[in-house]
Amino acid sequence: MEPGYPALAVAACEVVDAMTHGRGYRGALAVKAALAEIEKWAPPEVVEAVRRAIGIIRQDGRAGKRMWKRC
Repeated sequence: MEPGYPALAVAACEVVDAMTHGRGYRGALAVKAALAEIEKWAPPEVVEAVRRAIGIIRQDGRAGKRMWKRC
C-alpha cells in the first residue's frame, strides 16, 4: 500500500526541516537546496505543498526564524 498525499507532505516537510538544520557530521543546507533534493523523489503536488508551507512560515515571522534566514 502506498502512503497517502497527507503522509507524503508531512514526510517531505520533515525531510526539509532535517536538511536545513546542521548536524554534528554536516552543516545545514539552504532551503532551496533542500527543496531541490525533495523534487528528486516527491510527487509535484507534495513539493508544491512544501513550498506553500515554507511561504506561510516566512510570512508568519514567528516560526522558523533560524531556518528561513538561509533562504
